[in-house]
Amino acid sequence: MGGFTNSEDEVIVNFPPGAKFPRLPAGKLILVTNPVDPVQLEIMHQLLEGGCQVRAAVTFCEPAEWLDELFDRFHRNGSFRRQSFVYGRPGYQLNWRHLVRGCHGIVHQTVVPTRFDTIEQLWRQVINTTAGLLEAAEREENMESFVHTASYKNAAPIHTEKDLEVTAKSWHVPVLWAGARTPGIPAVVRASCLYRAEQTVWSWTEEANPKFRVNTIAPSNVIGHHLAPDYMEPYWNDWLHDMYRCRGIAIDYVEDAGVLQRHWYIDVEDVGRLHVAALFDHTIKRQRLFAWGCLRDRNDAIQILRAHMVERIKRRGGTMYDQEKAEEAAAVHYPDIVGDTIGYGQTYTDTTNVMDIFERWKRFRCWKAFETTVPECIARYEQILAEKAEKGAQGHLSYTNGRDTHDINELLPFDTGIFVKLEPPPAPKFTDKDGGW
Repeated sequence: MGGFTNSEDEVIVNFPPGAKFPRLPAGKLILVTNPVDPVQLEIMHQLLEGGCQVRAAVTFCEPAEWLDELFDRFHRNGSFRRQSFVYGRPGYQLNWRHLVRGCHGIVHQTVVPTRFDTIEQLWRQVINTTAGLLEAAEREENMESFVHTASYKNAAPIHTEKDLEVTAKSWHVPVLWAGARTPGIPAVVRASCLYRAEQTVWSWTEEANPKFRVNTIAPSNVIGHHLAPDYMEPYWNDWLHDMYRCRGIAIDYVEDAGVLQRHWYIDVEDVGRLHVAALFDHTIKRQRLFAWGCLRDRNDAIQILRAHMVERIKRRGGTMYDQEKAEEAAAVHYPDIVGDTIGYGQTYTDTTNVMDIFERWKRFRCWKAFETTVPECIARYEQILAEKAEKGAQGHLSYTNGRDTHDINELLPFDTGIFVKLEPPPAPKFTDKDGGW
């Protein structure tokens, strides 16, 4: 194919007839770091389905042999390979040089060590590791692009009292302050490290002016199809999983987003597509892309769960089906979430550049809708239930937080349309500050 372009002004993206993924330049080798992250799994999936080769960089302490099974077809034909390295030891720059050898592109997500003496030492390790990978990429003659998976929190707060526009020049410095003040809270430490890593990418790029293209992509709250629920803990999209199983109640929450959890939600497929585009589209260079998706709250998910339950009653009820009773039962089973005490402003950003990318790489200018993603997730949960039941399992999904309930079908006496049994777990107590990490 010889690339994706006719000229510096035109980008050609080839989709085979009926294909979900574009046909990517044949034979391109892409290094993916932290490949056990759900977003990185989706990126690797799209790269492999598009015809690329993937080298997954795993640490010796987490070799992740299950990746070979997950991508078995590509592992057998040689398109997918795991390669182990020692993270953080003296001389790790040599590890990076070995990993990037022969690669045409890199998708990097920061690996945050769990053991450290001081937060300053940890930040220094993250900075050195990020810069070391970029320096190794600069030495590789085949290198064409470097894409860094960043964080929404690097640029914007979750909650703002006034409307706030976020641009490529926005940096949310309090993330660092929180990491310095509370080094004992893992999520806070991780957020501060992701901030340091993205800062390093841009400061190094400005100083080194590399020959390859550099871009960062910052997703908001990612939802959608999880490629490896059988291999990874905790179960991804746990809040939606909990709402489906526990009458609309979910313990998990987004920091400072309030009881309703009003926030930006993006499907993992869109995040993956942006990464792939940033790797191969020569018009995307030195851009800080915000993958935010759709502004929704958990009552939007409640409405979808109700509609799904009504449809199931309709399918199973036969001549006993009563639309009014079904809707009443669904409203009882999935009640509206009330009592949100946070006054909201709205964070927003100009997505024109992202929509331009989607027009080329998805064939239409829009995010995948929340109203499409949530039913797909529900269908996946039920598929897993059916598979477990078929294998002789108990027929229910397991929770990483120790909770468990029965299959939703046990709650559906279709002759009455009334839902009984099973008290949900206690609702979380929210304060005005709400959330925490």
